[in-house]
Amino acid sequence: MKRTLILLILILSSAVSWGRETITFWYGASPGERTAYEKMIKDFEKQNPDIKVNGVLVPQAYVERKLTLSIAGKVPPDVVRFYAHLGGGMMSRGALEPLDGLIKEDSYSLEDFYPAGLSQNTFGGVLYGLPWVLSPNALYYNKALFREAGLDPERPPRTWEELKVYSRKLTKYGKNGKPVRLGYSAFLYNPNNFAMYLWQLGGELVDPDTRRAAFNTPEGKEALLFMSDFIKEETGDVTSLQNFNSEFKGNVNDPFGNGAVAMFVDNPYKSSIFKANYPDLDYGIATVPFKDKPASEIVGNSLVIPRGSKHKRAAWEFIKFAASRRQMINVCSAGGRIPARRSAATDPVFYRDPIFRGFIDQLAYGETIPIVPGWAEASAEMASEIELYLKGKKTAEEALSDAEKKVNGVIARAEEDMSGFKPVRWRLLGVLFAVLLVCCALLVLWLTLKETKGHPRERREAGEFYLLILPWLIGFVVLTLGSVLASLVFSFAKWDVINTAYSVGFRNFAELFGDVRFIKSIWVTLSYTVWAVPLSIVFGLFVSVLLNRAGRFVEIARTLYYLPSVISGVATSVLWINIFAPAGLLNNFLGLHIVPWIENGRLVWLSMMNNADGWLLVPELCIPAFVIMSVWSVGSSMIIYLAALQGVPTALYEAADLDGAGGFRKLVSVTIPLITPAIFYQLTTGIIFSLQMFTQAFILNNGSGGPEDASLFYGLYLYNQAFGYLNIGKASAMAWMLFVVVMIITLINFRLARKWVYYESES
Repeated sequence: MKRTLILLILILSSAVSWGRETITFWYGASPGERTAYEKMIKDFEKQNPDIKVNGVLVPQAYVERKLTLSIAGKVPPDVVRFYAHLGGGMMSRGALEPLDGLIKEDSYSLEDFYPAGLSQNTFGGVLYGLPWVLSPNALYYNKALFREAGLDPERPPRTWEELKVYSRKLTKYGKNGKPVRLGYSAFLYNPNNFAMYLWQLGGELVDPDTRRAAFNTPEGKEALLFMSDFIKEETGDVTSLQNFNSEFKGNVNDPFGNGAVAMFVDNPYKSSIFKANYPDLDYGIATVPFKDKPASEIVGNSLVIPRGSKHKRAAWEFIKFAASRRQMINVCSAGGRIPARRSAATDPVFYRDPIFRGFIDQLAYGETIPIVPGWAEASAEMASEIELYLKGKKTAEEALSDAEKKVNGVIARAEEDMSGFKPVRWRLLGVLFAVLLVCCALLVLWLTLKETKGHPRERREAGEFYLLILPWLIGFVVLTLGSVLASLVFSFAKWDVINTAYSVGFRNFAELFGDVRFIKSIWVTLSYTVWAVPLSIVFGLFVSVLLNRAGRFVEIARTLYYLPSVISGVATSVLWINIFAPAGLLNNFLGLHIVPWIENGRLVWLSMMNNADGWLLVPELCIPAFVIMSVWSVGSSMIIYLAALQGVPTALYEAADLDGAGGFRKLVSVTIPLITPAIFYQLTTGIIFSLQMFTQAFILNNGSGGPEDASLFYGLYLYNQAFGYLNIGKASAMAWMLFVVVMIITLINFRLARKWVYYESES
């Protein structure tokens, strides 16, 4: 009886859940927030028993990429917590469902939402998401340092002029004349920082009507001059400011928390870091000092419905519930975030806290970055021009003019009308690929039957062989060969993953040679290759010769030299970040020594006594830094050289001794000629790997390619085009160009090898 009752309950519960509509909700959350999210989902399901919510935790850093791929694969979630300020590209590509119809149908009121949050989710006059969390930038200031400098801790600076006065009093310098404490730090050459000062002067980054650059104005020039003058007054130059900031890594070594910075601009997330790591820190929050009007950037999270959702009405019901005042208070209070509703943000839960109150008051002056197609790439182009100006490489007029041209070019390409181009016919290409595979399979079958005719045993063995390799063969054809051929098609198309791909012929290849950053990436990669490959070969050979002998500690030495080769590229990069820091191991080791280097074809001497900058922050030192790191990792080549050295006949060394040859003569006339196959292998693979440099470049300079694109390797720029800007056609064209170049260089190497590589079997 009991078993029957249990079975009946299971059947009834299954029937109930079978009739429920299920939606998938992607969200990113801290451990504390996750509990609040789960409770919110349960509360919604109680109020809406006909809807089940499948909550999936997705880190916010990856949500845009995963969402793009899910939409392209036609398996999107139904609701996503999304970075609103990144939504311009997604909205313009049609990746999100417009909410206007649902809002009108339910007479849903938007009056309680902050205007900045709504503007972040609006493109072309259409609303694509409901604001959920807002993070306005505000001024953090250290009250204890204010008292120390004789400043009123309850009266932070309000204008640019007051900010300069306060900063002078708060900045301190060491005996070497370099700052040990900055009064104000908010000047990394970042287009968002430039935008803040531009907004405060009444300017705009992009004209809202024409969607073209609007910063090449007197206001834009004044904003740049303010940034430049402030940097010169505090640290002397941008590199010194970067050196100062680079000394502080991680939440437990924050410059503001440690008292090395008295004022800076950031969002509320920093306050949770200070609460966890600096509980005794005495600081306040205030409106960012301004010139003509208060303004600062606001970023935020929104709730959106991706294109292709099969449960739009149920998803909308969940969004309305999650965006209600009560749920905003519950979730945001758990994560220390600010709700996007006025009624929720001004609730005593948040507003009675003086830190939160400072940020909430800033919401009235919030601005958002332009919601236009291609802004991610456009802002990177703008950042490179701002950097050149702040480093004195360009005038303000030149930097703004060049930035305007680049930004307009990027936006124009992103908004291009493709109706004059033919869509890529994927089905036809798929059929042709399938026909090609069938023809190849039939050819292999015919050749096998022909070669094994009259030999049943060989024919059976051949069949077993192909059956055994079939799983690998299918994987190779579908995942490797298929991807390679697809990228070839992409290289002749314009495609952003989400929308229709259009055939554009050789335009991607032609546009690359008009791209200044593309040319720069080629130059950076070739410069690295020219130095790294020969030095790695020479150093690896030198170490191998030293270790190719019996000795008490030879095994230990071999292990130590090989160890860097087994460490992951990410771990290696993190290690060298600290070594190349201004006060890192390398600068401390060099001390007062003078280091020779070739710059622009001539010998120069870099004095570490006068130039104790971080190697990764000085354009002239970037390539040397990467070369040093590559030479350090010669362990794998050392093993190959050791194997080759141990294959050299000892009789030849004995004969050389009888002829009176010294150690150097034996090395040149006996050892090197006999190990040329190993040298040739290292040369060929070294060139191939150096031309594909990516991991170290991505980690060491945060994927930016800076400073001044001095570490913008070819592979890094290709990655940014493909996954940062979704220019799949341009990235594929770059990949095939790299393939052709590598193939040509490899063929040349093999041709030249006939003249200098010695193979004993061919003697």
